[in-house]
Amino acid sequence: MSFFDKNNIISQISLKLEVSELNKAKEKLLVQIKDIRYRHDKLLNDPKEQERFAREKYWMKRPDEDIFIMVSGE
Repeated sequence: MSFFDKNNIISQISLKLEVSELNKAKEKLLVQIKDIRYRHDKLLNDPKEQERFAREKYWMKRPDEDIFIMVSGE
C-alpha cells in the first residue's frame, strides 16, 4: 500500500534537483560578486582606472584632445 501526498518520492527527487540547480546558480552569483567587488575596489583606488571609467562612461577628455564618437548605422 502506498500513499500519495506532497512528500512522495517523485516530489523528493524533483526537490533535490531544484536544490542542486539553485546551489549551482548560487556559486555563479558568488563568483560574479567577487569580480564586481574586485573591479569596484580597483576603480576606487587606481587613478588610471578612474580615468578610463570617466572617459568611457561620461566621454570626458583632456583639454588638448578631441573626441570622435562612432555610431553604427542601424
